Amino acid sequence: MNSVRKESDSIGSLDMPSDAYWGVNTARALQNFPIIGRTISVYPDLIGGYACVKQAAARAAVGRSPTAQTLLRF
Repeated sequence: MNSVRKESDSIGSLDMPSDAYWGVNTARALQNFPIIGRTISVYPDLIGGYACVKQAAARAAVGRSPTAQTLLRF
């Protein structure tokens, strides 16, 4: 028997599987925006753009974060 948990947000309540690692907001997003079966690897420009944004954020934080310094080594 699958157990469920009840989660709530500003829209209302939703029964979630008790073993789900996600919450009600993710469940609603999956209902509203169904997965189309494509992986992110089919969008190489998106991946490159995301990498540029991460690198810019690391450069901005280089004096404050050892993690940022590690990211800039690549």
